[in-house]
Amino acid sequence: MRYLIKCLVFLLLFSSFPAFGEEGDVGILVRGPEKEMGFPYLYPNALETWSGIYRYLESDIKVYFTRGYIFRPTKWGKYSCGKISGYIPDENIFFYQDTSWSLLFLFSLNESNLEESSIILSPKEQCSFIDNFISRLMYLLRNPNVIDPPLLPAILEFP
Repeated sequence: MRYLIKCLVFLLLFSSFPAFGEEGDVGILVRGPEKEMGFPYLYPNALETWSGIYRYLESDIKVYFTRGYIFRPTKWGKYSCGKISGYIPDENIFFYQDTSWSLLFLFSLNESNLEESSIILSPKEQCSFIDNFISRLMYLLRNPNVIDPPLLPAILEFP
């Protein structure tokens, strides 16, 4: 009987707490980081690149990371996502360059069959992912002694 009462008290106390991911959305690293050669959307290149696949709002997002310097094509249009400024090489693609590394986000990939996804995130959802990802990555890259593979965020929480 005491066990039953303890279980009921436990359930009453913790039933008011939301389940993981219930309050907001979550972006999860489902694959990576994986080493690749060549940074996409540039002329053939031999830049050492690391990639990761994220699942966010039922959409797959591929993120490429490189420490090599990128000479960005001038035709890429400038675009701002909140506090983050970057470039748009093509539709549903965002390029960001820091002083010592660069990122490319592919938002229309459906990794399960390597085709364009039927679920495309809105520009607001894409910017939310980009802003959250970059701020988290900057935190993880604060230690200059960690070189490869880069510490890609495993979980991104969104309010």
